[in-house]
Amino acid sequence: TRFLELEDPIVISGEETKRLDSVLLLVNTAMLSHIGLYSGGSNAPIGGNVKRASGALLVKTRKRILAALEQGDGALKELCDFDILLALDMLIGREESEQLCLLVRKYARGQKKGTVLDGHLKLTLQSVLGG
Repeated sequence: TRFLELEDPIVISGEETKRLDSVLLLVNTAMLSHIGLYSGGSNAPIGGNVKRASGALLVKTRKRILAALEQGDGALKELCDFDILLALDMLIGREESEQLCLLVRKYARGQKKGTVLDGHLKLTLQSVLGG
């Protein structure tokens, strides 16, 4: 079939739809901006959170995450960024990474109450971030 049915709505030519014309997939389309569940939201820095060449976290990103971890509030909001999750995946173990991604997914989908970092994961993040 030519049209794909989507679970989440998208905006094409200023109109929201859940149907995607597969012909659009063949055309190179520039994305001007993207705000989604894992894009860092509207607070994401313009220059990004990671070094372009290596994918490592920027120092300012590390400090921002550490501050959020110490305050105990807002850490998951800071971690709702695919680039940050990918960079952290290189630094922490597989189990911790899976646990972190599960928590971020819940938080990003709106399950904010009761979605908190446990002591072990928080300590692991502080350790790899230099806190």
